[in-house]
Amino acid sequence: MSPRAELVGWAKLWLDPGETATAIIELDARSFAHWDPTSSERQHLRERTRTAPHAVSPASPRDVPGWWIDAGAYTIEMARSVADVQRRVSINVAGGRIAESCQATPL
Repeated sequence: MSPRAELVGWAKLWLDPGETATAIIELDARSFAHWDPTSSERQHLRERTRTAPHAVSPASPRDVPGWWIDAGAYTIEMARSVADVQRRVSINVAGGRIAESCQATPL
């Protein structure tokens, strides 16, 4: 189960009053990936987390454990803080398995 929102990049800028600047935050494939265990690992995790069943993702058709990206639309939020979202952008991301040592190019 993936969280509703994740912090996947950030930048800190020091500005004087009235000054503006641009922050560039590159998101690579790993920014959208989550670990998906095999079926046997999933059962073991369920047994260990009986008090928190939501902590284990539902069954997956994937037979190989690894870092996976779920295909679909993702919303990128640019914010000053979690309570101060300045802009939202939707992007479509292709799904698939990525290598653990992925040095992906920015999207």
